[in-house]
Amino acid sequence: MAHGLSEDRALRALTLDAAGILGVDSELGSLDVGKQGDVIVCTDSPLQASNKVVAAFIDGQPLDLANKHTENDAKWLARPTPKLPPEAEKLNGPPVMRLE
Repeated sequence: MAHGLSEDRALRALTLDAAGILGVDSELGSLDVGKQGDVIVCTDSPLQASNKVVAAFIDGQPLDLANKHTENDAKWLARPTPKLPPEAEKLNGPPVMRLE
């Protein structure tokens, strides 16, 4: 898209056209009866950098998206807030910004 393709054309280039180049477009590349059912569910267009994959299915079966990074993120977000003396409040930096 950054070099002039429309969003529909760019998505086709990454799916059906890529499968065609590899000679597997009869099995992969689009959602049709008789083709392999690999699908991702996203929060935005799969072509956007801000996109987040929220679910994935391989051969129609859900894929566990948990990994070391998501597990550590959940672990550290659940940690207790330390009890600091009042004078330590002025030492804290700006609040942490999270992209969700």
